[in-house]
Amino acid sequence: MDEPLTLENFRTEMSEAALGRGYLYFKNGWVKGPREMLPEYYEYTVHEVNTHAVTFSRDEDTFTDLFCTCDPDDILNCRHLAAVMYMMGEEEID
Repeated sequence: MDEPLTLENFRTEMSEAALGRGYLYFKNGWVKGPREMLPEYYEYTVHEVNTHAVTFSRDEDTFTDLFCTCDPDDILNCRHLAAVMYMMGEEEID
């Protein structure tokens, strides 16, 4: 990851494949959450064929400690994380 992931840059930092699938998951309403696990540490779930949990900490606009139970080789290729980022971006606009 070149820069810390934010809602402003996730579309340029994440892979096109992850963004495409993630957008589909988001539009289908498959993203649920958030659930605050610890202060400033959150979990979302994405319900596709299998349910996957995406967890992260958030400090201001920066996302850190990113993890998904699909265990991608590179978190920036994770379609579940992309779906969560799309959902969070919409919540910020509302």
